[in-house]
Amino acid sequence: MDSEPVASRPLAAHAPGEAPRAHALPSPGLPVRTAEVLPPPDAAVSDPAYQAALAYLYGLSAVPRSPAAIRADWPRKLVRMRRLLALWGNPQEAYPTVLIAGTKGKGSTAAMLAAILQAAGWRVGRYTQPHLVSYRERIWANGAFIPPAAVAALTAEVRPLVEASQRRWPLLGTYTTFEVGTALALAYFARVGVDLAVVEVGVGGAHDATNVLDPIVSVITAISEDHLATLGPTLADVAREKAGVLRPGRPAFSARQPAVAARVLRAVAARVGARLQWVGREWLWEPREPLAQGGRFVVRGPAVAYDQLTLPLLGWHQRENATLAIATAQALASMGRPVPEAAVVRGLATLRWPGRIQVFPGPPP
Repeated sequence: MDSEPVASRPLAAHAPGEAPRAHALPSPGLPVRTAEVLPPPDAAVSDPAYQAALAYLYGLSAVPRSPAAIRADWPRKLVRMRRLLALWGNPQEAYPTVLIAGTKGKGSTAAMLAAILQAAGWRVGRYTQPHLVSYRERIWANGAFIPPAAVAALTAEVRPLVEASQRRWPLLGTYTTFEVGTALALAYFARVGVDLAVVEVGVGGAHDATNVLDPIVSVITAISEDHLATLGPTLADVAREKAGVLRPGRPAFSARQPAVAARVLRAVAARVGARLQWVGREWLWEPREPLAQGGRFVVRGPAVAYDQLTLPLLGWHQRENATLAIATAQALASMGRPVPEAAVVRGLATLRWPGRIQVFPGPPP
C-alpha cells in the first residue's frame, strides 16, 4: 500500500480532537475541513518516535521569519547546508540528481519524471513539498514513501549534527525545518541506494537549500510572480533566482515562460554555459483527443516522437509538465542508461498524483 500516494484513500469521519485514519483525503460528499481544524500532520501514526521526530522538525521553524530576515540569511544558507551534509558524510554524493525549480508544476513534473524512470527499471528517489496529508509524502524512493521508523531514525541521527554545527559555526545561523528535512531526504536516498534522485526546489533556486546539489540536469517549470517579498520585487528577479539551478555544460529544460522570464533564463544560461532547451521550441506537444477527458497527446523532440501518450492528470498545463519530464528522461538516457519508449508511455499512464484537478466519482462527479 505504501506505493500508493497516501492522499488517495478515503477519510473516515472523526470527532474533534480525534485522529483520522491514516493518510487520506475527504470522501466525496463530505465537507472539506478548513486549515484551522485539521488535525496535526500524521496524527494517526501512533509511533511515538515518529511523532517526536516530526515535533522536532516542525519546531525548527516554529517562529515565522520576515522577508527581510529570509533575504538576510541568503549568504549563509548554502554554507550552512554544506556544513551539515559534510558532518553527515555528504550522502548526496552517492547518486546523481535532477533539480526542478519554477513557480508552478514542480511537484507534478518531478512525479512524472520519477514515474517514467521507475517504469524503465531505475531505482529512483523523489523529494517534493509540501505534502497533502502525510509528511512521508515528501520523501519517496523505489515506489514507496519513507517509513515512519526511517523518519525517526534519521532524525535521531541528524539532530546532534545540527546541534554540533550550530555550536561550531554560530555565525551561520540556525537550521530550518526545510533545510533539515532536505538533509534527511538526501541521506535516506543514499541509505536505500537510488540510481538517481529527483529533487524539487523549495523556494526560488539560487539561494534554496536544495541548490547545494550539483544536478546533472536542471529543469525550470512555469514561472510567475512567486514570493515577491523575498524573490522579487519583479518577475525578472524571480526568474533570476530560478535560473540559479542552471549548471555549466549541463543540459537544462524550461517550460514556456513569460517574455521577461524567458529573457532572463536565456541570458543566465548563456552566461553559465548551460545547454538550455525549451518546450515550445525544441520540444513540442499537441493533443490527439480532448484533454478535459485526459485524452491522448503527442510529444516530439530532437530525433524522438511519442505518439500514444496518456496521462490521468487533467489540463493543458500537465501536458506541458509531461513534456518537460520526457525531455529530461531523454537527456538522462543519452548519458548511458536507456529509457525505452514503453517506459515513458507506462510511467505517465500509471501516474498517481492526487489533489491536482482530481475528479471524485459520484452523482455528480
